[in-house]
Amino acid sequence: MNTLSTRTLGILGILSGFAAFFLLISPYYYFLGRTAYIPKTNPDFGYFLPKSLEAWFFLALALSLLTFSFVALVMFMKRKN
Repeated sequence: MNTLSTRTLGILGILSGFAAFFLLISPYYYFLGRTAYIPKTNPDFGYFLPKSLEAWFFLALALSLLTFSFVALVMFMKRKN
């Protein structure tokens, strides 16, 4: 069985972590439209939850990338030691 090298695991963990944080932090509601999200009481503070299927997809993608990043980095640390 071919396994990934230690360096590849580290790079995958870091890149997927950056992608997850970009999707979570960036205001992608500008791309989908403000109607795709439920606004907070004061809309200047951002939005509360996704309302459309596309917005839920981006949130699920970001959370799954973050989970993959943690798993890859834990595997990287175990192999490094």
